[in-house]
Amino acid sequence: PNHDDKIVRTFASLCNIRLHRTVQYGVRKETPSLGEILSVIHRRAFPLRVVTLDGKAKAIGLDPCISAKEVCRKIAAKIKLQDCRGFALYEVCNDNFDEERSLGDADLMGDVLQKHEEMERINKSCKVHLYFKWKLWHVDPKSEAITQQKDR
Repeated sequence: PNHDDKIVRTFASLCNIRLHRTVQYGVRKETPSLGEILSVIHRRAFPLRVVTLDGKAKAIGLDPCISAKEVCRKIAAKIKLQDCRGFALYEVCNDNFDEERSLGDADLMGDVLQKHEEMERINKSCKVHLYFKWKLWHVDPKSEAITQQKDR
């Protein structure tokens, strides 16, 4: 087999994996981001940077159909955290933690990253970062309602 055959087999294998993941998680809500398209063209995982509470960035390779919950598991493994229950991914624009948003466990990272790319295109001063943080909860003694507290 020549070099071109190997490239075609590699690309076909990558497409097959992505197709199975799409069937597994359902149809995406967003079109692919530029970074995602480039990762397919170059036949490599899409690089994702997540900042942990110690301020260190951890990089993982992902496919666009990976869920936020799976990313949390991968980050937890990278930092040798045995149990990632209670942790979530938060998206923050320009490190403004007053406007952070916790991603849902089932949010697909391909859709999330496309939204980030679109936000940054519309607002040139906005740079979105992902943080791996602990969710804090407390019970209001007056109403006994459980509310989420922001963790910084």
